[in-house]
Amino acid sequence: MNDLLIAVRSHLQNNAVRVPAPATAWSVQGGRVEVVLDGERLGENIQRSGPSIPSYVFALAFWHEQATGKRLDGVVRVVGDVPDTVAGNRARFMLTELAAALGDRLRVVGLVPWSLPARPVMNAPMAAREASLHAGSREHQVEVLLTQQATNPMGRLQRQFPLGLFNECKSTKTRLFPGGGAQADLWSFDEETRTLHLVELKVGGNATVGIIPEAFTYALLLRRFATHPGASWSVEWEGSRAARRAEQIVVWLAAEKFHPLVFSEGRSPLAWLNTGLAETGVEFRIVPIDVDGTRAVRWGTTWPHP
Repeated sequence: MNDLLIAVRSHLQNNAVRVPAPATAWSVQGGRVEVVLDGERLGENIQRSGPSIPSYVFALAFWHEQATGKRLDGVVRVVGDVPDTVAGNRARFMLTELAAALGDRLRVVGLVPWSLPARPVMNAPMAAREASLHAGSREHQVEVLLTQQATNPMGRLQRQFPLGLFNECKSTKTRLFPGGGAQADLWSFDEETRTLHLVELKVGGNATVGIIPEAFTYALLLRRFATHPGASWSVEWEGSRAARRAEQIVVWLAAEKFHPLVFSEGRSPLAWLNTGLAETGVEFRIVPIDVDGTRAVRWGTTWPHP
């Protein structure tokens, strides 16, 4: 494992690249990078180190191949039960879809797959979003600022697309996935191209590999849900109509700073996801941002280049 990290650090010119600790065990042998992951850790917040470890596996494999030209396949070996909780359900869904998207690039062993039930329900906005530039966190302020800009690469944006999941009806007892902050930060719909844009926004120093499982889960959940014959929204709204009409979902990772394993020197392991998801209509894009106080957000060069 040390040789893999040395090669990746050298290639990225970043000695801070490391794997999350504690993970049960990492190893590299026979053309594979493998992690043994305690199932209990998949019950953590999806951005934290437990659920993000599978993304570390395929990101390290990607950068190792970039550095050496040698292929490494990833293996995530889940040991023990995943918690029977809403967070555990979501992590199982994420890993099920991640393994399907990456094919031979990532194999998940010891996981009971998770898919949508016969009659899933998704929540809808409960009230108008706070639109003040001077309220809330800096991320909130940047969200509001982006809704006021007409020069965004994904068009006119709206704040927050809820992605809470329930079984048959919306209630505390029927909740399947976490609610509350479980939502895309920003969204827009291009009627001409039938493209639904979701934006995962990170400001300041919030640069983690956790942005990958979070954005991936939101995209795949919405795609599976919108095309599911038994699915319905708790309340029909503009976003639900857009999701049903969408022929493509583009997920933008927009941040002032990215973790080096996520995006470096104009390259990203999300290229493997875009290849694996090509037939599903889901695509990931990355765009660096520069925030000028509460006056404007300047967009960098989009990856992959148009």
